Amino acid sequence: MTVPMPSPNSEPLHILYAEDQEADALFMEQAFLTARAQVVMHFVTDGQAVVEYLAREPRLPDLIFLDINMMRKNGPQTLEEIRANEGWRHIPVIMLSGSALDRDVLGCYTRHANAYVQKPLTFPEMMGFVQAIENFWVFQALLPQDASSS
Repeated sequence: MTVPMPSPNSEPLHILYAEDQEADALFMEQAFLTARAQVVMHFVTDGQAVVEYLAREPRLPDLIFLDINMMRKNGPQTLEEIRANEGWRHIPVIMLSGSALDRDVLGCYTRHANAYVQKPLTFPEMMGFVQAIENFWVFQALLPQDASSS
């Protein structure tokens, strides 16, 4: 039985997802369609597009997912740029990768990632990931209500 939980965040959760594999992006999008909370997904294909998105959009995302291996600018490079920008560094960033190599994990946490997650491989695993994100970032964590004014 699923019991709706009250959300401390009154606005929909805006997620920016940087992923260069269209199939992976669609997989994530399909899983988020099952979410209980309101989620608005924004997709870009690489780290450079993340930086351009953050620079131009008046409404910053509440959460960023970064694939670690992308063309032009990879996830760790993008994470460094986000953390170096005073207006963006408050945004939680979750790194996603197929890799579980210690050097990749440590490299992302050293750059101040909020989490490092191996990409779910099956739809049930992806739905579990989405539920975990939703339960924590929507129903437990307090997020700034107007992130763009930070």
